[in-house]
Amino acid sequence: MEIEDAKVTLQHFLTDHLTDPEAEEMCKAIKTILIAQKEVEFLRRPIIDMDFTEIEKALGFKLFIWQKTYITRGEWRQMGASTARSIRRLLQVDKPLKLYANVSPRERIEDQITLGICQHFHNAGIETCKVITNCY
Repeated sequence: MEIEDAKVTLQHFLTDHLTDPEAEEMCKAIKTILIAQKEVEFLRRPIIDMDFTEIEKALGFKLFIWQKTYITRGEWRQMGASTARSIRRLLQVDKPLKLYANVSPRERIEDQITLGICQHFHNAGIETCKVITNCY
């Protein structure tokens, strides 16, 4: 049953069994829920423009969404990899972390993320490795 059909059926049921103001409020609430559900479904869809059915069949396994996105777009951003790398680097307390000025723009951004996380860790009393820097 399509969403529109379900709404009509539900509206008929509500108007037959509830007073008009109650039915109207219930319909508004259900409409809000259905709209939210459509938005969630939209946000969960992959950012890909390609059908991977044949590729997955040939491989014998399903690809993860990040793999499909990387294959089609050449990148997979905002998944938290820079944050995870920074935390990993900082928690290796047995060796110092050296940050230098002559790095690529991407590395510079990651270094800034690392320094920010390092500050949060210090404020929280979490031990980190020694950070040596000549640029920030």
